[in-house]
Amino acid sequence: MSYNMKKNKVYKRIFCIAIMLIISILIAIGTLFIAKDVVGLRGNSEEKKIIIPKNSSAKNIANILYENDIIDSSILFLIYSGITNSYKEYKYGQYSLNSDMPYDIISDIIKNPSKNTEDLSVTFPEGITLDKYGEILENNNIITKNEFIEEVEKIDIYNEFKNQIIKNELIFYKMEGYAFPDTYNFFPGESSKSVVNKIFIKFKNIITVDILKRIEELDMRLDEIITLASIIQNEAGDKSEMKKVSSVFHNRINNKSVFPKLQSDPTKKYVRETISKSIIDTSDNIKNAYDTYKSEGFPPGPISNPGLDAIMAAIYPDETPYYYFCSNLKTREFFYAITLDEQEKNLIKAGLR
Repeated sequence: MSYNMKKNKVYKRIFCIAIMLIISILIAIGTLFIAKDVVGLRGNSEEKKIIIPKNSSAKNIANILYENDIIDSSILFLIYSGITNSYKEYKYGQYSLNSDMPYDIISDIIKNPSKNTEDLSVTFPEGITLDKYGEILENNNIITKNEFIEEVEKIDIYNEFKNQIIKNELIFYKMEGYAFPDTYNFFPGESSKSVVNKIFIKFKNIITVDILKRIEELDMRLDEIITLASIIQNEAGDKSEMKKVSSVFHNRINNKSVFPKLQSDPTKKYVRETISKSIIDTSDNIKNAYDTYKSEGFPPGPISNPGLDAIMAAIYPDETPYYYFCSNLKTREFFYAITLDEQEKNLIKAGLR
């Protein structure tokens, strides 16, 4: 074989390898694009009202979603609708959709049309439990309490925040703490999946990279911070006291040998008013684990859903020498102490003795 023939053969091999690499890269890029759009990992989150006219075809609906930047590919959504046979159930109406929603949620939502075009504004106060969320939704005729609890507990919080939220067999509601308290707009006929998704997306947007970085600096996890924030929210209430209250718990956490228990009254209240009153059969082990007068360290999970102020107080506590605090239940004046003896005197000042 001549030198030129060998040379040409080598070039052909290189050319074939290059083509194969290019094809592999294009396939990988295409697969990533498809996966990101289908499972809702587009990297942005914007809620929009979408109007689907009467007699809209599946193609029309896919185009409307694409034009409103809810999806990246109308063709891909059309294929998904065909494979799942969802297109047969799509109905006209007004829908609240988010650009961060996966296809299955978008599909589920547009199977359930609104009865009118007016949104209903619903406010969830800071520091309330998932049970209270459900009651508020039911009282506003959005979805029932049971529908809300059932749907919100389906969220795979452990996969959403890998290594930041640890599974614990003693957790009562795994999603307690991760339903962000805010004002939301819902419409009559909205699906439970859509309602829950709106609330959880808000939480995910609140937990920024900077917050996660700060949590890492504290050598803590997100579940510990949200648990602490839920306690701070219910102990302090007023934003002005949150960072100082947070300092007391951080001082105890950092001195576990002397102060192994957080001793927070709201944790006892959670056991009494939420866990014990639930229809879910719970063991004494779960009740005792949440009661920080009986258990050491953090309870298994949050005891309510804290607002941003409480979360920031949990990660940026004041620097104080205090290990105790109490407050006057009528005036809400707070008293802080370093020693138990000082705390006993403060309890008298606060009218608690």
